[in-house]
Amino acid sequence: MVKPSNTEEINEILKTACEGCGKCCSDPVVPITDADIRRIYNHTQIHPKEFTKLYDENDGDFDDDCDSWIHFQYGKRFLGLKKQKGSERCTFLDESNRCSIYEARPMTCRSFPFSIELDEDEQLENLELTLITRESYPKGPAKKLDDLIELARKEDDQDIHFFDLIERWNDKKKKFRKNKKAFLKYLGFK
Repeated sequence: MVKPSNTEEINEILKTACEGCGKCCSDPVVPITDADIRRIYNHTQIHPKEFTKLYDENDGDFDDDCDSWIHFQYGKRFLGLKKQKGSERCTFLDESNRCSIYEARPMTCRSFPFSIELDEDEQLENLELTLITRESYPKGPAKKLDDLIELARKEDDQDIHFFDLIERWNDKKKKFRKNKKAFLKYLGFK
């Protein structure tokens, strides 16, 4: 992690550029929130059942007590974007490694490749590159730190809202927590 007082190191991190390789959209599962789902649905008019998937603990790097776990009759899962059939590529990654829903992409994709932590006063506490980009990414024009902090605030707000929805879902009686279809209906998608 990079402490905010280390301006030189922060400036170097902010110069990290995308080279369009598609790696970040091909290996990890992209976790999503209800706000991400709504944004994608409004952009594409594709029903969420077509682009979401429930993943188990083998597919993600979440602690057992993470707020992302959605409890079902058959166990706990987290919600992410579906992968292309027979591939590890995100369902929205096109043949030229470009995001086909760029304007509506999930918040985690918007902040990528940066991992930004804010303190309780919503000020920068830590900044680092995500693990997948720590190899050797090219440098480009520096991103604006203030823009990234604002993005992190929005992402935190959406996460908090989604985690609250998950907590209420998890508090429901087990017989109501059947499957993804029931969870999407709970989120307002029929």
